[in-house]
Amino acid sequence: MRVTPEKAGLSRALTFGQALRLKKTADFSLLFNKGKRYFTTSFIFFVLIQDGPANPGWRLGLSVSRKAGGAVRRNRVKRLLREFFRLRQADLPQGLEVAAVCRKGLNPLRLNYAEVEQEIAPLLEKWLKYHTPRPRP
Repeated sequence: MRVTPEKAGLSRALTFGQALRLKKTADFSLLFNKGKRYFTTSFIFFVLIQDGPANPGWRLGLSVSRKAGGAVRRNRVKRLLREFFRLRQADLPQGLEVAAVCRKGLNPLRLNYAEVEQEIAPLLEKWLKYHTPRPRP
């Protein structure tokens, strides 16, 4: 039996559904080629902000290489990143597309949510400043 967020007492506002995920190769290629790169200790983020009616929301794509470890370790990294963006989705601007790629020296067993938050929170501030429209004279 499947438990829905409503049955579990959670609101749908903080879910991370399929519509919020980058899945197509073309979407990743666009981000890798035209997106702005941000580097942290554990990750490389490719960020592209597209305004307009075609992109009403924000989307996240994750790429964790097999070099990070087996499936259990790779999935742990993806879960931590999804959780960060799921909890911060109210702060994310419309039209934001982010692809996160793990760096070489990442140890998934030592990574925890606090470290992920400490690395990505300052970047989120930069993304918001970069996206905030400047008033015209």
